[in-house]
Amino acid sequence: MKITPDYDILTIVGSWNPAIITHDWVSKYIISDEKLNIEYPIKDFFASHRISTEDFRLYVSPGRFNFSIINHSDPVYIKIGGIALKLADYLIHTPVASFGLNFIYESDISEKIDSYFLVGDDTKMTELNLKADLLEIKRGFSQDKCMLNFNVIRAEKYKFDFNYHFNISSLLDFKEKFEKNSLIEYKKKSIELLSNLYDLGS
Repeated sequence: MKITPDYDILTIVGSWNPAIITHDWVSKYIISDEKLNIEYPIKDFFASHRISTEDFRLYVSPGRFNFSIINHSDPVYIKIGGIALKLADYLIHTPVASFGLNFIYESDISEKIDSYFLVGDDTKMTELNLKADLLEIKRGFSQDKCMLNFNVIRAEKYKFDFNYHFNISSLLDFKEKFEKNSLIEYKKKSIELLSNLYDLGS
């Protein structure tokens, strides 16, 4: 099992203004200690350019502020967490609705994992010479602080997609529910679930 590279690990849903997120503004107020690169949008005219370091990117898409992970490591998770809290301080009056923490893992196909996802009509499907190229199972679980949306997809590999969804009413609320080490905490929760449910290790 391995964690998937290059996806949005933290998304804050709200009325973000892409025009604010410039290289100069980010380098002055948000990330002043690293070299920043810029990637300009080609197809999405409503998106801001993407500002990246060697370890992560940040960008605004319609209604979302996204942190895209490149290098999965605890120091990078803490760095992203600190930047998200700093962003909330500077843009505290931005209307927001929710935020999500995302972790995506992949595993090779195996009979052991397949045994956990037998569907009631599999036998009849086999009798009719129908073999599924894609299996997707979606579940939602209410937890103390958030909603866990857990999707399992079986195609060429197994993909285990965790989304921890938090409703918020303001960026002050975000700061109460999100901490600098939250990404590390919820990554550990995801790994523990995969281990307990399917005997998969990191």
